[in-house]
Amino acid sequence: NGIWLFCFLRALTRRTSESPTVLWIDEAQFLISEELMRTQTVIRSHAVSLVLLFQNLAVLQERLPAASVSALLGTINTMVFTKQSHAESRQWAADRVGKVWRERKTHNRGSSSGRGWNSSKSVSTERVRDYLFQPEDFAQLKSGGQENGFKVQSVVSTATGAFRASWHQTK
Repeated sequence: NGIWLFCFLRALTRRTSESPTVLWIDEAQFLISEELMRTQTVIRSHAVSLVLLFQNLAVLQERLPAASVSALLGTINTMVFTKQSHAESRQWAADRVGKVWRERKTHNRGSSSGRGWNSSKSVSTERVRDYLFQPEDFAQLKSGGQENGFKVQSVVSTATGAFRASWHQTK
């Protein structure tokens, strides 16, 4: 597979056509190398998109040094996150998507009895910086299958923002 990938990428850089091409690599951790990372910057200028599919950070970290994993993931503009059971990957995804300013309301109620019964209620609001998607949100995405009506849920992170997306796994 590595030799085929090398030849395919070499042929793409020699072509004269400007039509966009997408190369999908499933189980990408087996084919990712520092050479592929160098090639990635060249193939962009030849209208080639590289789609790397892998389960979690651990499978990448097993194959590449930490600095290489960080460099690779730092060059990717669009990421699609599906259901994730790996805690470190969930945290990384939440950090990648980022934080937003939100208003958080706190409700307080109290009561006392002594000379009569008294109660009080208060609501306070503060602006806090919080994850757009919490790490546990990535564990709760539906993964498709008959039990979920064949709908897969995901979080898509782009250079300009992030959003939830879903699609039918067979259509």
